[in-house]
Amino acid sequence: MSKSLINNRIAVAIPTEETGNLARVILKIKALEETNPTSQKLLGKAYQEQLQRWQEEASIRLTRLLNNCTYYCVGIEKIPPTEQHKIERVISLLLQNLYPFVPPVDKIDKMRSDHQTGKRIVGWTAKQIFIEDNISQQTLQDQSYRTVLDQIFVKLWGLFKKTSDKYIVQEPTHEKIRAAWDKISEITDLEGLPQKIFGLETIWQVLSAPPFGYSEYNFTMLLAGWLAIHRKEVCLRGRIKLTTKKGEFVPSQDKSLQNWGNTDILQNPNAFVDDWIVKQKSKLIRRQQAEMPISASLINYYDQAQQYLEAVVAFLESNEPDELEKEELTKNRKQMSAAVAEIDKWFQPVQAVENLPHDAQLAAILPLYPQLLKRSPNNSILPTQQQRDRFSQAFQTVSNKIDQIVAAENKRAESLSTEQACNAYQREIPQIIDQINQIPDLPPHLIESLQNGLRSSNIRLTDIRQQAEAGQKQAEDTEIMQNIRNSATKIKTIHLSQEALQEIESLQSRFNYPDKFQDELAKIVQSIQNKITSDRSSLANLCTQLQSVNNLTELDVIKTEYAKLDVVFQDSADYENYQELQPQIQSLKHDLEQIQSLEIRYQQSDFIPSCDDALAIIASGELNIYKADRFQERISLLEANFRHKIEEYEQKQSQILQQKQAAAQQWVKDLENSCTQINQSVDDAEKLEVANNLLEQIQAEKSDYISLISVTETQLLENIERQCVEERKKDITNQIFVLLRQLPRLEQQKVYERLGQILSEKTDER
Repeated sequence: MSKSLINNRIAVAIPTEETGNLARVILKIKALEETNPTSQKLLGKAYQEQLQRWQEEASIRLTRLLNNCTYYCVGIEKIPPTEQHKIERVISLLLQNLYPFVPPVDKIDKMRSDHQTGKRIVGWTAKQIFIEDNISQQTLQDQSYRTVLDQIFVKLWGLFKKTSDKYIVQEPTHEKIRAAWDKISEITDLEGLPQKIFGLETIWQVLSAPPFGYSEYNFTMLLAGWLAIHRKEVCLRGRIKLTTKKGEFVPSQDKSLQNWGNTDILQNPNAFVDDWIVKQKSKLIRRQQAEMPISASLINYYDQAQQYLEAVVAFLESNEPDELEKEELTKNRKQMSAAVAEIDKWFQPVQAVENLPHDAQLAAILPLYPQLLKRSPNNSILPTQQQRDRFSQAFQTVSNKIDQIVAAENKRAESLSTEQACNAYQREIPQIIDQINQIPDLPPHLIESLQNGLRSSNIRLTDIRQQAEAGQKQAEDTEIMQNIRNSATKIKTIHLSQEALQEIESLQSRFNYPDKFQDELAKIVQSIQNKITSDRSSLANLCTQLQSVNNLTELDVIKTEYAKLDVVFQDSADYENYQELQPQIQSLKHDLEQIQSLEIRYQQSDFIPSCDDALAIIASGELNIYKADRFQERISLLEANFRHKIEEYEQKQSQILQQKQAAAQQWVKDLENSCTQINQSVDDAEKLEVANNLLEQIQAEKSDYISLISVTETQLLENIERQCVEERKKDITNQIFVLLRQLPRLEQQKVYERLGQILSEKTDER
């Protein structure tokens, strides 16, 4: 414990008795308390009774343990040995070590945090300190107030100096109280800055913690005294209400101590600390103590007057001046404010000019001109040189803007592009002239410039009308040309192309300026003629392609292209030539289909009869080919291919027959070899088994080979069958055993049982 960083806060208690099963009881209580509500409800009254029994048992054991302990802590030797077993003395020693600067209260219980009388005394006293630095004895509520003030705050703390009729706040004389007082001064040190803001919560956290240990009551009194002594340097920021309704918004305010003293924030010291300071995060604002502003008679210029007024406001807000000082400052401020207001009014047009948008209208600028001609006010306060310069600059700016706008209006006449714009211009300019005439002292050249603009607009109007007439003719030509272009887009057929050429020739004579579109017209006519030539060439190409077509795929392509040309040639003189191609396509399609049918037969002919059928069709002339000469070579080639395929099939069948005959001969030879085993074997059972196997093999495979063997081989096969049958007849018993062994184990058992029944029946018959 001696090595612990917090050894001055720890006391160790060692019980003189054993704990026994205390740990198990506590665990049982915890387990029972953690039982879910449903289980608790099911257990009913038994749950509460069991929990109460265990809790009472634990409480008795803990009380007995704690009442019989040996205590150890840092400095235990300072307590007399006869009292070292008392927990109160041990804890008191720890608190003395932990809080060496705890404020003394002379065992007066009214300073206890929850004491109602103490709450009223502390709240009322702090409130009076906020309002004024002293408390009249006649205002004390009752004797308890006098007792607390005299015994604690006068004699012990030295926070008040008592006179015959007052309690006057002073810096405390008690060293412990003075240490906390100095700590507040340290926390709120300005460090050379003109002003700083501190959280009151920070001061509370420091003074309520070791080594001070202030309660809410003690802290409220000490803080009130410190603030009263530094009244002219501080103000507080916070809400005027300790508690607010749901949804109510109360803004923070900066107020002097006197103003805060007239609110209810100090009525309850606990609420003052816990709510106003901690929860609402109220602030202490400390600033350098303001000095009395200089004499108003020394002020000559506007900027000095502004600074003076700001200094007066700051002084009045940051201090609580004497009534004479306050009266003098208020009077001077009123006079100075009036003089400043006159200059502000004189300076307003300057600010208006400086805030004008870049594209400000003339109507907004003209009223500023006469205002900027006025002289500055004749009073004790003069504008600064900067204000005079800005005033002159504003006048120059307004003059320049008026000149620029008038010049722009004059120049705008040259850029008028429509008759409507000219008419609108001639309506607007007289209105601008009227506006200028209403403002006195404006230069006369402005009116002259606008009148020149009117004359220019008349000239421009004449030009526009002439241009409009020429534009009308050009528009007519453009419309004609557009109609021609539209006609050129409707040339999907030869008939429409020829009509388009006739329409172009008709429209061409209506142009006002024919030379303008001559080149484009020539191109359009040429493109239409090229289209007609191209369509005719397409038909000629199809005729040529028909002569070289060799399959239906190529013919389908030609048919598709031919169908597309149907619309192109309809209603034209060339349509008859177009239709002549249709019969040629149909006959060619018939011929190609017949030939393709033969070619498909060739691909699908897997036997000689199908090949013979195809040759019969060719020979009989059933194909009915229209262009027999054209496809004769192709038909002859197909005929030769069929004959060649027949030869290949015949050779293949011959080879297959030879292979089958060889296999049949080998089969008979293998049977003959197996039959010799019957003659060579001396075991009758083995002979019977070989004979049975041969008979089964012959019966299973005979149909596959019988048609492929010779007469001699057929006789040999019959001899083998006969010999196997004879061998089977020789030994019925052996045959039974052979057959029995061939059966599965379960079937053998069934046969054995059946034989037993048969033998039993024979015995009974005897």
